[in-house]
Amino acid sequence: MSGSAEESPLRSGDHVVVGPGDTLRSVAVDYAPDADQAQVVEAIRVLNGGEPSVEVGQVLALPLVGP
Repeated sequence: MSGSAEESPLRSGDHVVVGPGDTLRSVAVDYAPDADQAQVVEAIRVLNGGEPSVEVGQVLALPLVGP
């Protein structure tokens, strides 16, 4: 068996440490400025347990984005 039923089908491409003032949206804009921001925010949220907010020092998995 390869993982639990709770695993996200999304794959992580990189990680970032949340800094003061960061939000899911600001991380998404910094990470993938040319992508659909709503989709990137949702992917980051899902990859990181579904929480709508972040805390300073939290390590976030970032989704693979690209063509």
